[in-house]
Amino acid sequence: MPMNGDPLPQAEVNLLKAWIERGAAWPESVRPNHAGIVPGTAALSTPDEPPQALSGNSTFFKKKVHPIFSARCLGCHNDERKYSGFTLETRSGFLNGGWHGPVVTPGKPDDSRLYRRVARLEKLYMPLGPGGGPGEPLPQEEVAIIKQWIEGGAEWPPDPNAEEAERVRQARLKELQKLENRPVTVEERQWWSFKTPVRPPVPRVKHQARIKNPIDAFVLAALEGKGLRPAPQASRRTLIRRVYFDLIGLPPRPEEVQAFENDPAADAYEKLVNRLLDSERYGERWARHWLDVARYADSDGYEYDRLRPNAWRYRDYVIRAFNQDTPYNRFILEQLAGDELPDRNYDSLVALGFCRNGPFIGDMVLMQNEMTRQDELDDVVSTTSAAFLGLTMGCARCHNHKYDPLAQKDYYRLIAVFAPSVRANIPLAPASMVEKYEKQVLEIDRKIDALTQQIRLLHKPMRDRLLETKYKELPEPLQVAIRTEPSKRTEAQKRQAEQIFTSTSVSESELLAALSPEDRQKTEDLKAQIAQLEGSKPPSLPTAMAITDPTATPGKSYFLHRGSIFSKGSEMEPGPPLVLSASGREVSFPTPSPQARTTGRRLALAQWLASDQNPLTARVIVNRVWQHHFGKGIVDTPNDFGRMGGPPSHPELLDWLATEFIRQGWSLKAMHRLMLTSSTYQQASNSADPQNAKKDPQNRLLWKMPIRRLEGEIIRDSILAVSGALRLKPGGPGIFPEVDPGLIEGSPKESVQYQRWPVTKDGPELWRRSIYVTQMRTVTAPIMDLFDPPDIVSSCPKRNSTTVAPQALQLLNNKFVAGQSMLFAERLRNEVGKDTIRQIQRAFLLAFGRPPEPQELDASKSFLKKQELYHQGLIAKLYERGVDPAEVLAPDRSALVDFCHSLFNTNEYVYIN
Repeated sequence: MPMNGDPLPQAEVNLLKAWIERGAAWPESVRPNHAGIVPGTAALSTPDEPPQALSGNSTFFKKKVHPIFSARCLGCHNDERKYSGFTLETRSGFLNGGWHGPVVTPGKPDDSRLYRRVARLEKLYMPLGPGGGPGEPLPQEEVAIIKQWIEGGAEWPPDPNAEEAERVRQARLKELQKLENRPVTVEERQWWSFKTPVRPPVPRVKHQARIKNPIDAFVLAALEGKGLRPAPQASRRTLIRRVYFDLIGLPPRPEEVQAFENDPAADAYEKLVNRLLDSERYGERWARHWLDVARYADSDGYEYDRLRPNAWRYRDYVIRAFNQDTPYNRFILEQLAGDELPDRNYDSLVALGFCRNGPFIGDMVLMQNEMTRQDELDDVVSTTSAAFLGLTMGCARCHNHKYDPLAQKDYYRLIAVFAPSVRANIPLAPASMVEKYEKQVLEIDRKIDALTQQIRLLHKPMRDRLLETKYKELPEPLQVAIRTEPSKRTEAQKRQAEQIFTSTSVSESELLAALSPEDRQKTEDLKAQIAQLEGSKPPSLPTAMAITDPTATPGKSYFLHRGSIFSKGSEMEPGPPLVLSASGREVSFPTPSPQARTTGRRLALAQWLASDQNPLTARVIVNRVWQHHFGKGIVDTPNDFGRMGGPPSHPELLDWLATEFIRQGWSLKAMHRLMLTSSTYQQASNSADPQNAKKDPQNRLLWKMPIRRLEGEIIRDSILAVSGALRLKPGGPGIFPEVDPGLIEGSPKESVQYQRWPVTKDGPELWRRSIYVTQMRTVTAPIMDLFDPPDIVSSCPKRNSTTVAPQALQLLNNKFVAGQSMLFAERLRNEVGKDTIRQIQRAFLLAFGRPPEPQELDASKSFLKKQELYHQGLIAKLYERGVDPAEVLAPDRSALVDFCHSLFNTNEYVYIN
């Protein structure tokens, strides 16, 4: 066949073979499949003419290609959903491409993302299935048609109504564009934070003896101007405890306190500061501050709060950056554009996690619609502007900023910086290893795909039969709707058909129950082969949770009026806010070179942020450092240096610090050293002058050192350090302390909570520093949960410091604290024996860094005696109930545990002078 004629082209033979393999269905009444078309009618044959003959013809597109797009692609890539920023509903949407750039390279199917994904040559395979994984592959004849169309030039004929639609769009656009520009006045530019800091002269003051560095001169000038007297210098015991908690977040050991007290060297304190700055514990302490600002978490957030298995790499990067004293301007470049740096390395790729730290509602970028994408971009722009500039740029998403000279156009120019970027899990391995790994996985995946296709073909006849049975149970009008060809359906029938195809399905259990025993056995055998292949895959390579630009050619980014994706205005070029332009004109970023791999937009923004001339960047970061050393920033709204933010308490000092920070190479350790060696920092927390509190009740001018409460993480770390259990293992995946079961009961099955929060067994692995505790957005570990944890939905500039009753109850009743109290008591017995007085003295030295006062010693002895009597009576009752004496702690030991537990519950333990 054909009789006495030329043989059929091989493509048509393959088409017939595929039709027969699928069951050779030829019903008398047309029966649609899930997509709403008759199987095989999207492309009835694959023509054998040369590609240029048909693929460049508009008829070929209309009759062959467009039906495939309508049936297979428009469910996700339509104007409303627009997954991945890409629509195939219109010619203009196709030509614009999506977030990954153009989808087709005319004449080159192997270079075209559209073809490579439907042909399953490149992940993510298309079309996607209902759960976001690979769906049923396109029939080979449809793949061949798409390939032939691209080979012939990928022509998409213009819509006959496009000219009128474009005229209407342009008219509407002109009206909208009138609203886009907001001029910045000369007066608005004069706001203090928008002007480049100028290094002020160091003021002269009366009390010259108090000056250890220029910081003191600025602070004393403000105090003398208000008639305030500074507090005396704190004792060495107070200083060492203060600086230990500030720099490394741990209490000093008694031996370290004694050595510092007895050190006669004039530079003993400076040596102490330098030693702590060189400690690896410093990075763990100060990384936590930055992670608050960067809204770091180990999970996605929202209802399912899925775990991010590689998020911890960003946390470890930040720790390394602080320990290595990475210059802050380099720190900015790595976090915003690590993939675009010419000297990029593994750390700079991991640093891009900054742009991925925010909450995320979906699994993959391709599953998002445009509104979700805009929300994600808003998170990055809002966090970047708050973290580095101290500006509330997110307030300009839907309108011009109500208080600051930040136009909505400024916001969308920043959106244009990040719009070309997509989420990427970048392998942290040499290119040769990555290539070898991907080749092995691809070969195995192809075998799995072939076996999966066999299962689909095996199940298809029965699945179609079961579906047909369900369709026949529908009312007659609905049956008419689904049996009518898609192009001939009324609007009502289209809605009905879509609802039916979406809601009607055959479950796996239904299908397996209906299969013959032979087909069930074949299914099990095929699944066993798939499982074996999955198990043969090489171990996954370590990856960085990052972003990158898939191409150097960015897609278009628009001004969205009122923040609506349905009200697109002018196309936006990337750039910083106009008010921060030194020239008063919009700053344009350079276009990438022809050899560029990426757009270079993020690198250009990062370089602008890290410039010595940027008026905000240095001010904002030195203010953050000041905040954590002095309890409150010079500007007490660290993420808002605009008109709604607090005014600087010491404006000249802030500018001097900013210019000094830049002069010292953007070194954070140098800035710590400067602040900590000032007399201002070394003041006592009480003042000899009662008038000070009346003149400056908030202590904004720093006439004394404020008393500060420790954060929840540092309280936990301190408990571990004092008990002797603290394990200083650095880095790696997070740990999971035991949490209240009520937090995880009834959670969605897909969530981490449903997986029962895999508790780390109590022991050394659990006794690591709190920065290594897994930080979920919906579950907070005990102790941290009640001591004002950060808001990790958005950038957290400063934590609250509340006092509520459950805090005391947590320290009193928490299982972890009770266990550490036992270890603390055991440590005391091991170090000083059974002598009660020595136990009390050692306990005070370990917990508070000082010996007990006489009245404290007496009270402690009385408490121990009382508790010992209590436990004697308790033990007698337990013996009466038949409890084995070997299982009961001796009364004196139980009393010592209670004493240790009580020290953990004191104000002195959780506050630092």
